[in-house]
Order: sequence, then C-alpha cells, then structure tokens
Amino acid sequence: MLLCGVVSLSPSCILDDDRCDANQVALEGDLTVCECVPGAIKDPRGYGCTLCGPNEVVKENKCVCDEGYARATPDTACEESMLGAPCSADAPCPAAFPRCATGSTGAGYCTTEGCTSATDCAEGWTCVEAEPMNYCGKPPSGQGAPCTTSADCEGFEASYCEAVESKTCLVPNCATGESTCFGDYSCCDIMMIVSTIPSLCVPPVALSADGACPLGARKVEQ
Repeated sequence: MLLCGVVSLSPSCILDDDRCDANQVALEGDLTVCECVPGAIKDPRGYGCTLCGPNEVVKENKCVCDEGYARATPDTACEESMLGAPCSADAPCPAAFPRCATGSTGAGYCTTEGCTSATDCAEGWTCVEAEPMNYCGKPPSGQGAPCTTSADCEGFEASYCEAVESKTCLVPNCATGESTCFGDYSCCDIMMIVSTIPSLCVPPVALSADGACPLGARKVEQ
C-alpha cells in the first residue's frame, strides 16, 4: 500500500512494504520514506519521480535548463544558447541576445531586450524595468537548487541551504541590503525569529495564503 503526502515543501511518499516507486530511493535513516533520486522531480500524479531531460537540472521541484542552455519555446528541449553567456566591453553579445546586463555580482551576461513581463523571458528569468529598454534578468546562480547543507550551495549567489523546509539554496542577507530578492521572491527577516537563520529571499510557495513570511517573520520591502 502506498500513502502519499507532503512533508514541508518537499513531497514524499510513505510506504508500508519497504518499496520505493520509480526513480526514488529510501531516505537515509528512514527506510519508510522515499525521495527522488538526483536529477528527478516529484511526479504530479502523487507517486514516483520523473527524471529530467538532457541539459536540465532540478530547481524547486521543476526541470529547468542548465547554465548555458535555453528552450526556444516552453515545450522544446534545452539547447545550447548564448543566453546568459558572459559579456563585457571587450566581449560583446551576439545579435540574438544584444543586451549585456550586469548581474548582482557585477559580472555581465547576455540577454534579450523589449520584454513587458516574465512570460517574454526564458523560464526562471524575469522582466526588469530599465532605460532605454526593459530586459530579461537572470536569476541568482544556484537559486532553488536542491541541497542538504550549505556546502552544496558554495560558490552560488544563493549560498544558504534552507535544509528544513524547502531543502533548496536561497539568497541570504536581503534584510541588511547585502542582496536583493529576484523576481517574485520575498525578503523574510527570519533572523528576528531564529537567530541562527539569516534573512532569506523565499519563493512565493513558502508564503502563507495572505502573503506572510514563514514563522511569522517580518517581510522586508525592497
């Protein structure tokens, strides 16, 4: 018999016959709980997991294109692309991605211009208002990547591993102005509630129905 439910923000299945479904493994230390193998996401039917395709990685239980790849349309495969490629005054962008935008770390990346909303941008990207023309902004590196400790997030802009609820890499220190939350992410000053957890940029799914931060933390407007 298979009993499926949701544990925190990460779905899991509890089995009474010590069997895991397709593309799942038993959670270490608890053989009754199954989780997706690396490179797979929870199946929307409520049981088993689905492997991501070529050039895809898991972010927030979604299969998205890896760095250096993009989809021509939402239903096509991830193909090698100059979208997000490094750029500078000495290394300009190709005509297809003419804008050399500046990321939060100060590094330039190639992107498209003329968007009016996030739907005009690649998956996970957002439309940034700018002069003389709006452009598609690149999400922080590592944001939403699976993790168990912050060592898994090392080297990313999303350098903090939220290992209790979402089990993903998140951007820390937004309340102090050291970072700015991307797109529809919200800055929650969790440190005011739990001193060992920094303020974090959290995804919409982590907020309550009325938009409040987890644990009753203060939402910081940016």
